[in-house]
Amino acid sequence: MITLYHGTSARHLPSILKSGLQPRGFHKNSNWAGKIISKKDFVYLTDAYPVYFAWAAAKADEDLVIIRVEVDEKQLYPDEDYIALCLKTHDPFCKNIPLDEIGEMINLEDYRRNWVESLKFNGKVAIKGVTSKQITGHIVIKHDDMNAILATGGDSVPSPLPYKILGGQYRQVIGVMFENGVEAAVQFVRSERERQYKDVLEKGEMVI
Repeated sequence: MITLYHGTSARHLPSILKSGLQPRGFHKNSNWAGKIISKKDFVYLTDAYPVYFAWAAAKADEDLVIIRVEVDEKQLYPDEDYIALCLKTHDPFCKNIPLDEIGEMINLEDYRRNWVESLKFNGKVAIKGVTSKQITGHIVIKHDDMNAILATGGDSVPSPLPYKILGGQYRQVIGVMFENGVEAAVQFVRSERERQYKDVLEKGEMVI
């Protein structure tokens, strides 16, 4: 079993708690604004970016909700963004094909075993659905609490290089949030930034 997260608008919380997380094909909505269109038969989970996806899904006056789930690893698939980037980079056939077209060609069943790499290097995976029994908790972030939204990853960039640099911190922040609350997560980020700033000053590496 593995613990992952899903972010969306809090307006969906009652139906999620009742019926679980259903694929986009059931409700026609997507909270992903990238070049590659998400697959309508899948739900997307992350270990680092739930606040980003919740902020993308929520309208201006809607609160955000982060759903924590525990699922069987055998249920997981890679995120098609990761597969498309890999194909674009390493497959000569795909070199000159736009990413969105590569994404349309991808059948996640063909790459199912690559979910491990997708999570390890990009922080995202797909699943065909999550039942209400697999939901182990949720956190609501107020729509006007910009300090919390930005501190916990609302303005992050869910792609491999940023994940390599900041993924570990985002994972820690989400863990703190569920253990001690939103404000504790914000304080954790502030403390980490102060520590990093102090380390830079002590090492004399800051360029002004």
